[in-house]
Amino acid sequence: MRTQLLGGLTTLLAGAAFLCGPGAARAQYQPAPGAGGYPQGYGVPAQAAGFWRGGSGYGYSPYPQGYGYNPYYANPYSFTSAAPKAADGYPQGSSGFAAHVEGPGPYVPVMPMVPVALGHEELPGDDGGAAADQDKGHGRTAGCSKDCFWFSAGYEMAWFRPWRLTTPLLTQGSQADAHPGALGQPGTTILFGDQADFGRSDGVRLGLGASLDGGEHLYVELLGFYVFPNHVHVVASSDATGAPIITRPFFNAVEGTERAFFTSNPGVASGTSFIDARSDLLGAELNTRLACRPSDCLRFDLLAGFRFLRLHESLTIRDSLQALEPGVFTFLRNPVDAGDVITDVDSFKTVNHFYGAQLGAQATWEGKWLFASAFGKAALGVTDQEIDINGSSALFTPAQAFVAGGGILALPSNIGQHSRSVLGFVPEGGFTVGVKVTPHVRLTAGYSFLWWNAVVRPGAQIDRVVNPTMVPTDNSFGTLTGPARPAFRFADETFWIHTLTLGLDLHF
Repeated sequence: MRTQLLGGLTTLLAGAAFLCGPGAARAQYQPAPGAGGYPQGYGVPAQAAGFWRGGSGYGYSPYPQGYGYNPYYANPYSFTSAAPKAADGYPQGSSGFAAHVEGPGPYVPVMPMVPVALGHEELPGDDGGAAADQDKGHGRTAGCSKDCFWFSAGYEMAWFRPWRLTTPLLTQGSQADAHPGALGQPGTTILFGDQADFGRSDGVRLGLGASLDGGEHLYVELLGFYVFPNHVHVVASSDATGAPIITRPFFNAVEGTERAFFTSNPGVASGTSFIDARSDLLGAELNTRLACRPSDCLRFDLLAGFRFLRLHESLTIRDSLQALEPGVFTFLRNPVDAGDVITDVDSFKTVNHFYGAQLGAQATWEGKWLFASAFGKAALGVTDQEIDINGSSALFTPAQAFVAGGGILALPSNIGQHSRSVLGFVPEGGFTVGVKVTPHVRLTAGYSFLWWNAVVRPGAQIDRVVNPTMVPTDNSFGTLTGPARPAFRFADETFWIHTLTLGLDLHF
């Protein structure tokens, strides 16, 4: 009866273990009784006939048959057993290679005895073995990695803040007005107005980084980007007869009224005015990063480093006219003959260099296939502002050419190179998302916004108040009468740029 109850209880426990799954089965395993009603000895298959008998009792194993180490293993032989001894002095079979059973059964080979740590329930062949334990020791999951070296490259789409212009630069006039092309006249149309919008600019972004301690906490990175030069072109031309009226507006410092210089005028001159606005931006930064990982795939970086920026922009205005009637136009107060060509150029160039120390932070989440990060940083330093203003006029005749200093808005009163240094502050923020194509290759998409507190740009350096006695192509050119205008003054403004980046990263 006791044997039957024990057999029924064992069967019930085995069924519950099967329903609960492999883990529970291992935890609740009890060895089945042998043919004699006693628990099977360590490593003896259930079909073996008979049972073990020995002077020290019957063996019991809390582990599945043939696996693990049985601390309660009892000698399955009597003290008088004639079983052959193994090299360690114990009866052969106690080390797990063969077991002697009484009855008709022969020696039965069993699995080797493999000592394991108590409480470890992983069986040989399970997926979690030494590799998983080693990965857990690193504080990572299989989807995360230690970056010892990485390289990134990306294509950028950038949008600059539009230029602010102090005056319209090009107008079209009407012969019905008292002063054709001048601002405020009923028939005046502005061809190039109060701002220059570059729209989308293209660029490239590169990055290089390395770990200083085997991918644990300390990193160094070099980042850089370049937004290629973008242009805004405006061209206004007349036909061979000089129609329509194309003019360059200004405020007359001597008369105190709005006036305009002619590029074309029907029956008097035919001509073309050309405006080119150009802008490009270069940046680089060198940072060290200190990383901490509060969880397997969440990482926070603190960064400190150095930042450099260069914003280079220019504005060029060119006029070319051919006289259709002699004596109407003058060059250095000398009459211009019909067929002669007059040109003038106004050039405004600005360069801003920023040098500063930078602090920031970045948070990164990294899964098995996807990842996302967000960053914020700010640099404080100095901005070197440089402005170069130049202008010239020329007369081309069949016999020779004459050149004079000064155009229309760039005259001896403001021509020259000017520079100064001001406090610079450059914050930037953004985010990146991406997918891991392979463990080493990633595709990314990101957005960033950069702000610069004080830069000089060409459109703001124009003084629209002009003294015509300083203009080589004006009939009143000669002895200065009135104020020396245009005048130079530093006029800075804030600058910002939106950027979208599509990139490829390599991680090792």
